[in-house]
Amino acid sequence: MNSFFSTEGPLISFLDKCGRIILLSLLWVICCIPLVTVSSSSSAFYYGITKTIRHERSSSGKEFFRCLKRCFKQGIISSLGFLILTAVLVVDIIVWYGKSTKTSLMYMNLCIVFLLGLIALCCYFFAVQSRFKYSIKELLKFSAFLMFKHLPTTVLIIVIVAVLVYAIVVFPYFLLFLPGLACMTISYFMENVFKKYIPKPEEGEEVWYDE
Repeated sequence: MNSFFSTEGPLISFLDKCGRIILLSLLWVICCIPLVTVSSSSSAFYYGITKTIRHERSSSGKEFFRCLKRCFKQGIISSLGFLILTAVLVVDIIVWYGKSTKTSLMYMNLCIVFLLGLIALCCYFFAVQSRFKYSIKELLKFSAFLMFKHLPTTVLIIVIVAVLVYAIVVFPYFLLFLPGLACMTISYFMENVFKKYIPKPEEGEEVWYDE
């Protein structure tokens, strides 16, 4: 019983992870407020969740801001591109929905498919950006390749994001921790994908993502 409540026991470990999930979720929400920082903030969010919670390396806040700084300039450009595309698709969906004809509904459904694809592409992009030092063009090409190559994972990611959005709309206070849980769930699938493309470390070399 004493070991259960000790500083290294399962209860304290669980509470510590919960606290770090809430911290990273709050940092992500706050840093996304300027909108042009969505890309770099989301990459830092994924990096912090994967490295400091799943692999228990370093400090959550420290790793979040380290990745945020590294991706910041590149993230502004990609954020603007993703935001413009998202806005165009959302406006198109609203316009076509308002026409209420068979043709307009067909175009509306097509826009919804493109929007879901864009969301999936963004999820891959943010994760890849957090791990690899590529140009934006290379990041987009690699992310698109992963999205189509691993369609079952892509569908799961879309479902997880859809559930996340719905839950937050219905219960706004879930914003405190649900993004972190969703990101951690996505990371299990995403890291399995990455392992197929990341070379194994050389003998004696230690890397946190290979643990």
